[in-house]
Amino acid sequence: MLLSNVTNELSSMKSIRAVIVTLAAFATLLIGSYHLSKLLSRDVQAQDPCCTPPILPAAARFPQGAYVNVYIDANTGFTPTEIQSITDGLQSWNGQPNNSNVTYHVTVTSNLPPPGTNNTIIVSYVNEYSSSTGGSQINMYSVGATTYGEMKFFENIRVGNPSFLPTYVRTVARHEGGHGIS
Repeated sequence: MLLSNVTNELSSMKSIRAVIVTLAAFATLLIGSYHLSKLLSRDVQAQDPCCTPPILPAAARFPQGAYVNVYIDANTGFTPTEIQSITDGLQSWNGQPNNSNVTYHVTVTSNLPPPGTNNTIIVSYVNEYSSSTGGSQINMYSVGATTYGEMKFFENIRVGNPSFLPTYVRTVARHEGGHGIS
């Protein structure tokens, strides 16, 4: 009788354990399916070429058809590869069917125009890491009929696999340049 009771209890415990394992497996499957569906339903866009960023109503933009002089500050520490990547990224907007007809013309110089010169972007390198920008930022300004921008690249553009960095710098330059077009 005692042996029979122990056997029944063991059988009962195995059944309970089987139910718990089954419920845990079902819960894991359910949660995993939910997260997988969220992952697969995301609106994902390629980073290069980047799409035109959404236009915020209060953001300054260069007027349609503007010829924008972009001055890369030769004194702030860009490498020749970074300069070429920034140039390629910005000028890749030229002639694109984005309805802005804005043309970026890039010049590397130590003789920068005064801040606030119409239809200009001044590009500089900041030798510090930025935790809030991803490595670059553009501030666009509009004062009356004058529109201009200040673009900064941070140390972040030098972090990672060296063979991928030129493409990364081109991509973030293109992204930032997109903020200036209508």
